[in-house]
Amino acid sequence: MKLAPCIERAKLKAPSFKIVEKAANLEAVLKQPPPVDAVYLMPLSERTDGRGNTAVGATIQEVTEVFGAMIVSRHAGGRKGGEAAEGLDELKDELNAAFVGWTHPEGRGPTLYLGGALRGFEGSAAFWLSTFSVKTQIRILGGS
Repeated sequence: MKLAPCIERAKLKAPSFKIVEKAANLEAVLKQPPPVDAVYLMPLSERTDGRGNTAVGATIQEVTEVFGAMIVSRHAGGRKGGEAAEGLDELKDELNAAFVGWTHPEGRGPTLYLGGALRGFEGSAAFWLSTFSVKTQIRILGGS
């Protein structure tokens, strides 16, 4: 699943985030967070039930793809980490409203929220990882 549509969706529907990007180097972000509220998107996992459906000339398999959204809250910049955590609720709500129920262009139904967890603090930044799932399909034409 391509992340570009997710990035565009977050930019359009979650304007509180001043930075919306694919997480190219998440370690660097965690060590030196940006000075503004940001969200970094990344693929996390794919899973199937291990079964495929063989139709005439094709094999089709349902896939659940999971992507993560690392939220960096700098709410009211300059606050201590615990106070920055207060801004997380607003940012999480805005991101959930952008994704939950939205159908990714490659998706076969609505995007769903799977959960989230506080990932820590660095200076005046709080980090929260939200996870979302999208149902997709692998479709292989022909066969061996």
